[in-house]
Order: sequence, then structure tokens, then C-alpha cells
Amino acid sequence: MRAFVFAAFALAFLTFGAASASAQYVDIYRINQIAKDVSDEQILSGIAGHLGVSADVLKKEKADHNLSFGELYFAHQLAKAAKSDLKTVVSEFRSGKVWGIIAKEKNVNIDEISKDARQLETALKKSRRDP
Repeated sequence: MRAFVFAAFALAFLTFGAASASAQYVDIYRINQIAKDVSDEQILSGIAGHLGVSADVLKKEKADHNLSFGELYFAHQLAKAAKSDLKTVVSEFRSGKVWGIIAKEKNVNIDEISKDARQLETALKKSRRDP
């Protein structure tokens, strides 16, 4: 599995360049790191509020598709921007496509998703500090 992830990252790097290829993985990583410091309910609530999807729906989708919190968020944003559905985007990801390629094929500006992810990170960090 680790070799697959490395190969996918290398392919994305060669396809999109260092900045574009790594941006979505950095965003996913940061959300996952924040999730380690808060309860599942807190992270689901934060993501739900940001996406406009209920926390219960997100919890079920996370379990059904075996996604990390960062992947769940990114897949939702990519599906929304592409006017697609989560299941289709996750299926493409699970088939071996990297996020950047999925976004490119769907004509999605990944920088907009990254910008939104940074806003989510800020909100999650703030909620982590609030009692």
C-alpha cells in the first residue's frame, strides 16, 4: 500500500508539478492531524458546517468508503465543484487515480479547494482551542 501511495504521488508530481501535486495531500494531512486532537464528533461537526452536509451523513460516508477525515472533506469538495456525486469521486480515487488527476479530468480548480481547506483548518483549530 505504501508503494502504491508513493507511486501515485510520483505520478501526480510528474503530471502537475510539485506545488499542484502536493497541495491536496498537504490539505488532507493537515485536516487529519487536527482530527487527532479532537473528538470525532467535533471534527464531523466542523466539516459538516463547512460543507453544509449533516454530521450523521458524513459519519456514514466515512465508514462506508473507508476515508480519513481529510479525504472525506476533499472528496466532498471535489464532487461539489465537479457537479458530481461523492460515490463517483471516491470510486475514481479507489481505482488508483490521484486527486489531482480526478480534478483535472473534471475541470476543477484544485486551488479553490485548497483555499477552502485552509479556511476549514482555521475554523477547526479555533474550535480546538475553545472550551
